[in-house]
Amino acid sequence: MPDSIDFHDLTIETIFIDAAAHQLRLTAVDAHSPSAGTRVAEFEDVSVYCLSGDLFGMIVFELEERDPLELYRQFAKQLQTTFAANGGHAPWVAAEATAAAHIAAHGLRGFEVSSSTGGAAAIWCRELKKSAEPK
Repeated sequence: MPDSIDFHDLTIETIFIDAAAHQLRLTAVDAHSPSAGTRVAEFEDVSVYCLSGDLFGMIVFELEERDPLELYRQFAKQLQTTFAANGGHAPWVAAEATAAAHIAAHGLRGFEVSSSTGGAAAIWCRELKKSAEPK
């Protein structure tokens, strides 16, 4: 069952972003059991994502669904700073009121990838599919 696929204590192997398809794919492995296979998280219909810190080889603390507006508030400064500086991110991130309206109108869900080593990711999308792939 995909919801039972756990990313806790796995090591990020790849992050692939397909801008044209609005997809983000994250793979992770158990560094202590290289033959255990790969866990995959595929975020579909991504509206915005925010990566913070060094994610190379990051050990995942959790990959969890969060209230999308609360997640926006947590990452608002980074999102707004980037948008103001160079137009990066979608315009809806510029203010909380527009973010709230956009999130509600488009049925966005919020997901956070956290670690104990400082790396983090926040993704606003419509769907997350988790799977396991053999090595």
